Amino acid sequence: MLAAVIVLEQALSFPQMYWIQIAGARGMAELRRQLFSFLHTRSLSFFDRTPIGRLVTRVTNDVDAIGDMFASGALNAIGDMVRLVAVVAIMLALDWRMSLFAFAVLPPVIWGVNWTRKRMRVAYREVRAKTARMNAFINEQVSGIEVVQAYARERRSEEEFDDINEAYRQSNLQAIFLEAALDAASRW
Repeated sequence: MLAAVIVLEQALSFPQMYWIQIAGARGMAELRRQLFSFLHTRSLSFFDRTPIGRLVTRVTNDVDAIGDMFASGALNAIGDMVRLVAVVAIMLALDWRMSLFAFAVLPPVIWGVNWTRKRMRVAYREVRAKTARMNAFINEQVSGIEVVQAYARERRSEEEFDDINEAYRQSNLQAIFLEAALDAASRW
């Protein structure tokens, strides 16, 4: 019976994931379209105050991040929650005293997960800021390539880009470390 349930679950997961991904792709395309339209309604002073790279990041990377969250995290969380409730119910039905003993580790695990999640939020915010800075710098350099070349600033521009790119890499490494730690802790 367990094998039949597993086979049925796997058979249903493909069409479910496929149609959810299709709906998500349509939603992300519509969100990008709306953001692009929104940008056309801004005044010229808005573009003077806001780096172009930040705007490009919002329209591309941030929308992709939202899509990834729904595609992988939110939907899997619903399925995981159903499984968790079923497992807890079975554990309590089999031996409630042993189950309570097993649940004793939950408070420190929950505390650790929340502690890591807060730091991940800060780390990913930093990654997005560094991505926006990098996009803005690349845009400025490409748009103003005539000025860069006229004043022979190619080498200086490369050094500035290396600094920006290294800051992005460091921020990304921090976020990757925290995500790996959270994944390892949640499997424990």
